[in-house]
Amino acid sequence: MNKKLFKKIGLLLVFLTFGSLTLIFIIRASGVLIRMDRPAYQPGEKARVTVVNRLWNSEVCFSSCYPYFYQKKNGVWREYLYRDCNFEDKIVKCVKPFQKKVFQTTVPSIVEGEYRISVPVCAGCNLGTVFREENRFYSEIFRVK
Repeated sequence: MNKKLFKKIGLLLVFLTFGSLTLIFIIRASGVLIRMDRPAYQPGEKARVTVVNRLWNSEVCFSSCYPYFYQKKNGVWREYLYRDCNFEDKIVKCVKPFQKKVFQTTVPSIVEGEYRISVPVCAGCNLGTVFREENRFYSEIFRVK
């Protein structure tokens, strides 16, 4: 009888440990991942940016005016405003859960330093509606030489 009880307790501990580790993985993996294709760029070069939606329950949608920003680290992160938007800021692209969007951007003529890409998103919004930023996600840091 004691062997059966110990076996059941052992199985319960294994199940709880596995369940806890799975939950930790899901929590850490949630969000939106922004990856750059290289660690450094020159102004005028093409940078390939991959946006991966790791939200398990929601699409993420992007602004048609400002789908991304360059941010420079200068003590604090400061946004590089690269153009004015002369049209209504509508949602023209969304990414489903566990899907990705890849785009290229030309690195603007900006000063040397550490940068990251900032991507404002709207979760669960609809194509064609006015964009409203609900969250923002960031790439890893890269250098502009």
